[in-house]
Amino acid sequence: MSLNNLSVDLSNLGRQEEALAARRPVAIYRDLAETRPDAFLPGLVLSLNNLSGDLSNLGRQEEALAASQDAVTIYRRLAETRLDAFLPKLAASLGMHGYALSQAGRDSDAAGAFHEGLAITMPFVEWNAQAFRDLAGRPCQD
Repeated sequence: MSLNNLSVDLSNLGRQEEALAARRPVAIYRDLAETRPDAFLPGLVLSLNNLSGDLSNLGRQEEALAASQDAVTIYRRLAETRLDAFLPKLAASLGMHGYALSQAGRDSDAAGAFHEGLAITMPFVEWNAQAFRDLAGRPCQD
C-alpha cells in the first residue's frame, strides 16, 4: 500500500513518469491475490484504478483502458459476494473506466460507464446522502 500511496502522491505532483514507475503494486497484488483473493483483491483493484489514471494522463489510452476494465471486472466479482462493501467502489471504478474511455475518444462507451456508475450510486445517495454525496465525482484513490 505504501508504494501505491507513493505513486498517487507523485501523480498529484505532476510527476507522471515517476508515478508510473512506482506502480509495482499491481504486480505485487496480483501475485498475492492468487493465494489470498479475499485479502488482496481490493488492493489490486485500487492499484489498477490508479494505474489507469496515470496511463491515461500519459496518453497511453489502450493500456489505461485495459487496467480500468480489469478493475471493473474484479469489482463486479467482489460485489457479487459483498454487495454492501463493494457496490459503491464498483460505481467509482466505473467512473474511472468512463474517464479512460473518454480519453480514448470512445464517448458513447464512456457515457454508458458513467450512466451505470450513477445508477449504482443513486440508491446509496438516497439512503444516506451525507455519506455518499460526492461518490460519483470523486477519483478512485482511497
